[in-house]
Amino acid sequence: RTLLAVLAVVLLTGAQLGEATATSAVATRLRLGHLDDYAPWGARQQRQADLIAEADGWPRYRTDPGREQTVGNDPMAVGGQGAQYYSSLTADVLSRTLTALGDGWTSRGRNLQSLDNAVTDAVFSVGARVHSPPDQHQRWNPRDHSPATVTRQDVPPLVTVRPA
Repeated sequence: RTLLAVLAVVLLTGAQLGEATATSAVATRLRLGHLDDYAPWGARQQRQADLIAEADGWPRYRTDPGREQTVGNDPMAVGGQGAQYYSSLTADVLSRTLTALGDGWTSRGRNLQSLDNAVTDAVFSVGARVHSPPDQHQRWNPRDHSPATVTRQDVPPLVTVRPA
C-alpha cells in the first residue's frame, strides 16, 4: 500500500511538472511570435543616421528619424529628436496624450511611434523628418527599395530650450 501511494505521488508530481513545462513552452512560443524583430546595424541604419546628421538643426528645430522605425528607440540609435521612445516605464498619461494626437504605439503602449503630421511637427518644432521605406527585415512589410528622403518645414522655435 505504501508503495502504491509513493508511486501515485511520483506520477502526480511528474504529470504536474510535465504540464507546467508544456504550458510554459507554448506560452513562450506564442509570446515570441508577437515580439518586434529588428535588423542588426547595416546600410539602412547608416543611411538614416547620415540623413539625420545632415538635416540636424538642434536646438533651432528637432529632426525626426521618421515613422518607419529601425528599432524601438530610433533617436537613440540613429540620432535625431523624434517621438519614438521605448521604455517599460512609459507613463500612461504620455501614451494616452500622444495617442489622442494621432500617435501610434506597439508593445502594449511602451513603444511610442513618430507623429508624422505637419500640425504636430509644428507644435513640437520638428523642422526636418526622414521618410524611409518600410524595413525590409520585417518579412510582412511590402517590398520597397526606394531611397530614404528628408522633408523640411519652417517651424516655431523650441520654447523649452534656452541658449547657454
